[in-house]
Amino acid sequence: MNVDKLARLFAAQGTPLRSTPEKNAEKAAAELSTASEGAVKVASDFGTVTSESEISARRSRVEELKKSVADGSYKPDSGEVAKAVYRDLFF
Repeated sequence: MNVDKLARLFAAQGTPLRSTPEKNAEKAAAELSTASEGAVKVASDFGTVTSESEISARRSRVEELKKSVADGSYKPDSGEVAKAVYRDLFF
């Protein structure tokens, strides 16, 4: 695991990455991996029940977005796009 990836993982947990010997970094990576596996399991179980009305509403919204993109009327908020990109890259 490279240092940049470890730094992102530590930052996501609110813990700064400190310079440590290689074996301590490996131990920390193993602990994070174990914690991440549990978090992924919880996240995968969350929201698995979706009602028909929610599915229908999502399909309707997707169709609206497709139409507005196709006719050129879709104008996303650039600030919101930037926030989403930042969250995706750093969290």
